Amino acid sequence: WDTHMVIYDNDELHAAYSTNNNKVMYMNYDGLSWSWHQISSTANVGPVGIAVDSNNYPHISYVASGQHCGNGLVLASYDGTDWSTQVVESGSNRGCNSAIIINENDHINIAFQNRDQSKLIFATDQSGSWQNYAVDGASNPSSMYPGYFSSMAMDQDGRFHIAHYDDKNDNLRYSTGFPNGQWTTILVDSNGNTGRNPSIAIDFAGNPHIVYQTWNGFNLKYATLEGDIAEPDWKVSTIAS
Repeated sequence: WDTHMVIYDNDELHAAYSTNNNKVMYMNYDGLSWSWHQISSTANVGPVGIAVDSNNYPHISYVASGQHCGNGLVLASYDGTDWSTQVVESGSNRGCNSAIIINENDHINIAFQNRDQSKLIFATDQSGSWQNYAVDGASNPSSMYPGYFSSMAMDQDGRFHIAHYDDKNDNLRYSTGFPNGQWTTILVDSNGNTGRNPSIAIDFAGNPHIVYQTWNGFNLKYATLEGDIAEPDWKVSTIAS
């Protein structure tokens, strides 16, 4: 279910996925053979995140088993010998749909949904302990559910870019900012039931590029932002139908 893979500088492959029987699995290809390890047997079925640090050690974000969005965000980390886990945010109906990035200083950054509070959360350990920031949300929790199907990238200036789906209003949203700074969220596409399963990448100039699905017509769409975010000009097109 929702497999993710990263490749490190030495071309080793690292993959993670969840299964229908509440397991999170990790697989590694070292250039000769595949190996695997069970990370958890008490996870919710759904998206997981994976990234590797400067030592080529993998880190996997997933949600503990629970109703709806799950029972808290968990991070599993490998130190070269053993796996360990820590809770990033505890509580019910939160922690699902995570995306993870590790920067050049080996600081871990995770975006995920807190469905209980209708928020997209950005968590980082850059200060030495976990700090969580509400990136997007509504004053009335039932009016929107941002942070669903999150995809995250970081540009060369250290700014984070998150494409995510609001599964209350069925639209694609884009949030950007720095960990301890101001975040900006803008609507990318609200043309029908659109924005599911986004994937985001940032070009050399810092412009976001997003591909995503629609459920109206089951199309694959592409959006890119041109110009200043203060006056966003999204160019949206259908690239497959």
